[in-house]
Amino acid sequence: GAVEEIAAIGQLIGSNENSVYNEVPFTLRAGDVLALATDGLTEARQGSGSRRFWGIDGLARALQVETASLRAGQSLGEAARAIVKHAVDF
Repeated sequence: GAVEEIAAIGQLIGSNENSVYNEVPFTLRAGDVLALATDGLTEARQGSGSRRFWGIDGLARALQVETASLRAGQSLGEAARAIVKHAVDF
């Protein structure tokens, strides 16, 4: 399936009870998966001191693989761990 980035920037969700957030409207359909990630995941680096990041492209590739696995019966927890493993193995 396709991976679509919903461009949203701002403060970490839940980090401050007085935070104000912007709305970003989008539609989820049956079978869609909503994945939330922080920059800590996309900024995984390839080796110590590397300037090469896993990035949004790496996350998108991992999401494509793991959402296919979800449809084949993998649990959400297994999919989340597998996505983190993709970044660690980068």
